[in-house]
Amino acid sequence: KHSQFIASLAKLFSYSNPLHMEMFPFVKQMENE
Repeated sequence: KHSQFIASLAKLFSYSNPLHMEMFPFVKQMENE
C-alpha cells in the first residue's frame, strides 16, 4: 500500500537523520486529506 511505503520511508529517514521525523507528521497529514 502507498501509506506503507510512506511509513517505511519515514523509518529510513529517522535512522539516517532524526530531523526528518519532524516532517513525518506533516507528510502523514497530507496523506489523510
